[in-house]
Amino acid sequence: MAVTISGTIKSARAIEVTIKKTGAKSYLLAFDVADEVGNIYPCQMWPDDPQQAALLQSVDNLRRQPVTLTVASYVARMRSMPDGQQRAQVNFIATNVTFPTQP
Repeated sequence: MAVTISGTIKSARAIEVTIKKTGAKSYLLAFDVADEVGNIYPCQMWPDDPQQAALLQSVDNLRRQPVTLTVASYVARMRSMPDGQQRAQVNFIATNVTFPTQP
């Protein structure tokens, strides 16, 4: 059984990353999805996803777009904040991203 998230993209950005196995530079697509009650889901799409390259091309136009996606996996961890505090953070690895209002 897969987890599906539906909502609106609140922000999207491309983040340069270094692939640990090869040392190559690539881009991670990071975007936040807000559902109908205001929950925010921080999502990521890595370069090995077949949709990632196409979505990176339109990263500047993703904001405010309705979206539905499948959660492939997730990571929960403690994150060190700039002020030194530790906060719990979860990131959802997205796949099968669709935009219901687009053909």
